[in-house]
Amino acid sequence: MSSQAQQKAALLTLPSELINEILSYFTADRDFEADWRIKASYDEQHREYKNKRGRSTLHKLCLVSKDVHRHAEPALYSWAAVGGDGPRDTEQLCAFVLRFASNLELAKRLKYVEVYSGWVDADDMAEQRRRSLAKIEESGTRLVLEKIALDTFGQARFNMWKTYFDMSFRDALVALVLQLSPDILHIAMPTTEFMPRAISDMHGLYSLEFTPKISLSKLQALCISFLVDPAFYPADSFGPFIHSLVPLDQLNYLKVDCSRFDLGETSQTQRFDFPSLRSLILHNFGDTPDTLATIVNGCQKLKTLQCSFNPPDSAPGDNALSADMSALERSLEKHKSTLQSLTIRLHDGRHRGLAAPITTLGEFPILTTLNIDTVTLLGAPWSSSASGPESRWWYENSPFRLSSRLPPCLTEFSLYNYHYFEDGVLVLRDLAEDCEMLPQLKMVYLYNMHNLNADWPRLSESFETKGVTLL
Repeated sequence: MSSQAQQKAALLTLPSELINEILSYFTADRDFEADWRIKASYDEQHREYKNKRGRSTLHKLCLVSKDVHRHAEPALYSWAAVGGDGPRDTEQLCAFVLRFASNLELAKRLKYVEVYSGWVDADDMAEQRRRSLAKIEESGTRLVLEKIALDTFGQARFNMWKTYFDMSFRDALVALVLQLSPDILHIAMPTTEFMPRAISDMHGLYSLEFTPKISLSKLQALCISFLVDPAFYPADSFGPFIHSLVPLDQLNYLKVDCSRFDLGETSQTQRFDFPSLRSLILHNFGDTPDTLATIVNGCQKLKTLQCSFNPPDSAPGDNALSADMSALERSLEKHKSTLQSLTIRLHDGRHRGLAAPITTLGEFPILTTLNIDTVTLLGAPWSSSASGPESRWWYENSPFRLSSRLPPCLTEFSLYNYHYFEDGVLVLRDLAEDCEMLPQLKMVYLYNMHNLNADWPRLSESFETKGVTLL
């Protein structure tokens, strides 16, 4: 039997309604953009998990994960999409692989890949995996998949892929899809166990040994989360990975979440030039503001910058972040005319010892969303023994008010860790009085507030009279 005949035979072992559904999404005259403009709400996804449906629909593969795409990030849906929600999606993944392998022109139409990871009962997952794997083997589908993998990867790498298939067949199938599809634009991998050495081999997405070479020259958006165990990776593992993204000259959206990653010596010896990058989001950044400034300097016209710092326990200065923001402040200057959303979060309890705040945001003409810690704006001289009266005295004698450090077009303002001031809401009272200077301000969110109970009604009323909601 020919290879294509084997693929067709294996495809026919799948439910007929699934085959028809898959084929319907590859018709030439279909309005794919309209079809796939679907965004799943958290409630809908949660309800599907609760129902534990026996088989997810093809649509489910293209829905957007709340955890990865919380604020209308690049949508991973269009002509065709492939993803995974545990072993229940195995049939769909097999169908995609079989279709792409039998028609490489079809494979070129795959633009968006999302591997969706959800939290399910471990015993339930193991049972579903056992059933799915048995179904693949009994139908002969596995033999066909292995033939496709052999033709695609070659003998040496096929042996690695086969081993990986036995470990995690869902991820192995996604690896095969990525290899077959040369024109991928968006990739979202919410949880990945390994740290890749470079995006070109997607090393970390598959295993420590399996390193397929994938062309990602057209990649526009990458959302990825690494579950990195420091025991297996040196502290600067993230540097080479970030540097490997530099040749991707069409990359405009980058979101990375990793457990306290840092760039190590890479930040001192290499440049990070991302001329097309418009959105940069780094969670749990274990490096310094100076290193973030190095990356920001390599960008040209950022619209969104989000960074939450999470330094390792071995950070110098009594477990404190060395938060001199002067280098970051200078790097932001080149994005003054384009920056619309800025988030700079210091790790809770690790932001004493702030040497220099960010003082120039009042000069950013189109910055509308700001999420920031109080000390990052005001720069109070914190120490491990800082007291309430000390901070209040400092602010009362400062030559500025909070409003002078806020952008003029600000519409949404989130302020964190204000409770350290212990100043009877002096800073916030000033802000309420100065709302006329911020005519577009609509929402003020206060986080980690522990001492405002008595003052809250009066403070909230002060903002409401200016048309601003305080939450």
